[in-house]
Amino acid sequence: MKAKEGSTFVEAAFVFPLVVLITAGLIDLGSGLHCAVKEDSLRHRQQAEEEVQSLAVPTEAILRGRWVLR
Repeated sequence: MKAKEGSTFVEAAFVFPLVVLITAGLIDLGSGLHCAVKEDSLRHRQQAEEEVQSLAVPTEAILRGRWVLR
């Protein structure tokens, strides 16, 4: 009976570090993906703002009645 208990502890000693390593790897992967998606989102937002800004009509042109949509 004692040999079986000992083998259980040895198996746990091998498996536990693997589980911790896999968990840490998944957390790191998720963090990296989150960063990449956030950077991509900010880049797309900046591009959209620049596009809207290029389409904007200056206030002076509207007040003077000289504006045309491009």
